[in-house]
Amino acid sequence: TIDRHFGDHIPFVTSDNYKATYQAIEFLIKKNCQNIGYIGGKPRVESEVEYRLNAYKDVMKKYKREPIISYEIFNHGEEMIYAGQFLKEHPSLDGIFASGDTMAYSLYQVAGQMGIKVPEQLKIIAYDGVLNDWFTSPSITSCKQDIPKMAEAAVNQMKIRIKELPTERVTNIPTEFV
Repeated sequence: TIDRHFGDHIPFVTSDNYKATYQAIEFLIKKNCQNIGYIGGKPRVESEVEYRLNAYKDVMKKYKREPIISYEIFNHGEEMIYAGQFLKEHPSLDGIFASGDTMAYSLYQVAGQMGIKVPEQLKIIAYDGVLNDWFTSPSITSCKQDIPKMAEAAVNQMKIRIKELPTERVTNIPTEFV
């Protein structure tokens, strides 16, 4: 699987969710963000995505900052609703880590509708980085997953499993901060 856990006997491929998120939150702090929020969809099954939230909480604790979190189960297509609610409930936010590109893009759109200038008033960092491959504007700072390497690793794991050879439980592919 990719980023999902379906049992100890099923290998999975993932990216460095915790490390990349930790570095991204510290980047926001270095950019003088005082009120940094986290927004992401809560997975319906155990997932590596949960490490992103853990990293956020750990950085906030390290820097003695109050966590501001929206972490709920929602359906794709509802990102604009949650982005709007989050920004309205927390008008003091000057930095946000979005656990996915679609949420980051939604934050960007809603912020513009609310008259909030990105990145002057609100800095946004996304996890995924695939939207920057599809759109030239807006360009969103991202922890970019190497999707081709992740796919290749998943296929390699399947080939090994087909041959009934032992596989690694976890294959971790580093992200790139862009």
